[in-house]
Amino acid sequence: MAKLSQQELMEFVKRPLIATVVTLNKDGTPHATPAWFDYDGKYAYVVANRAKVKARNAKRDPRVAICVCNDDRPHKYVSIMGKAEVSPERMPEVIRRLAARYMGPEKGLPYAESVVKLGQSEVIKITPTAVFAINMED
Repeated sequence: MAKLSQQELMEFVKRPLIATVVTLNKDGTPHATPAWFDYDGKYAYVVANRAKVKARNAKRDPRVAICVCNDDRPHKYVSIMGKAEVSPERMPEVIRRLAARYMGPEKGLPYAESVVKLGQSEVIKITPTAVFAINMED
């Protein structure tokens, strides 16, 4: 296994891969859910409905992790551990960017506008404390 370079890492995270987001339940057990994500090299972003467990957990206990891997070869993964801040700030911008990446602009932008209009989602902004980016076949 070999570490990805910073350029390889940034190319990898720009792909529309589904991340597993891990938060901590009140009893300390992990809660893992799939999610769209973005990573700009400084922060990772996930959008979540404020009423869902993921958002509630991140507000109560900011220790979170996300992991994303591919299913094609060579197998790679990126794992980010960090501290979450949950806020509606920048939600429209983040959901538009995510929806366009994951659904394509034609379907994604109308979807993003419907999410914005509902007003129920917030951004989980993750400040990394550790980032691992690995090519498992080198």
